Amino acid sequence: MSAKKTGTLIYNPHAGFGSWPETMQRIANLWNENGWDITLQPTQRPKHATELAQQAAALGHQLVLSAGGDGTLNETANGLAYTNTALGMLPVGTGNSFAREIGLPTPNILDPNKLLEAADLLLKGRIQRMDLGSTQKGRYWLLWTGAGADGHVIEHIEPRNKLFKRIGRAGYAAKALFFLPTFQGIKARVTIDDRPSITDDFLL
Repeated sequence: MSAKKTGTLIYNPHAGFGSWPETMQRIANLWNENGWDITLQPTQRPKHATELAQQAAALGHQLVLSAGGDGTLNETANGLAYTNTALGMLPVGTGNSFAREIGLPTPNILDPNKLLEAADLLLKGRIQRMDLGSTQKGRYWLLWTGAGADGHVIEHIEPRNKLFKRIGRAGYAAKALFFLPTFQGIKARVTIDDRPSITDDFLL
């Protein structure tokens, strides 16, 4: 009998609209029944997912599942960059932009079991390499990075409470209308290819 493959399921207990420990255990059981040995790891503080992912990679785990929103996924990816440990996304956040881009089903208040469907799709999927973006300070991102108006709004509305998260993406739009009039632009230097850089005030 072959040895079980090892993995870690990192989840943010405060993400999205639900209470996730029971669902995370069901997902771990699903993977365990299919030849994996999955360890559950809830996050306890900002950037904890990065630390847990680094620990999983150091232990030689073949897989880390990240259950949370785009922020939890970003922290997990930063812990796994340039390792041989695969990353899987379980979307339980508000926006779940990355999950939507790759076509994963996302749960909602009326159908939280969509998360089990996503877990099953990952279980049957294939590993694929992808590029990472990086900042000069060594922070990586998977999908996009924001500077300017969107960053200004996020800075003012995070962290959000559970009631606000239940509203979903509409809550972001409502808050944006409140905070955007206070945004005055930022001073930035833009360089494209080998052309001379442009320094000015931008909305971005």
